[in-house]
Amino acid sequence: MEHSIESYMLPYVKITRKITISCDTFGGFTRQIDVNAFNTKDEIIKHILDALRIKLVENDLHVLIEKLDKTREIYHIHDYNFDYILTNDQEYYVCNHNCQDT
Repeated sequence: MEHSIESYMLPYVKITRKITISCDTFGGFTRQIDVNAFNTKDEIIKHILDALRIKLVENDLHVLIEKLDKTREIYHIHDYNFDYILTNDQEYYVCNHNCQDT
């Protein structure tokens, strides 16, 4: 009896988490994101910031686009590692406050 590689592969499991931006300018921007599609917290952060930027571009909000582009490197998720995010269903905040990323 032959087995194919496909017979050993597990089906993809979507793991959706509520990710919300927490900052003075963009606070409250929220998306349900399949975090299982990513490998790091930084990829999740990039994804939500890219989604925000798309909305800003669609609405011709040039000053806000410029502000996001200038600050996107300081956004972070602190208090939780990537594995925790994968295994714990709760809301996670992406902030740009002057706090230490842990």
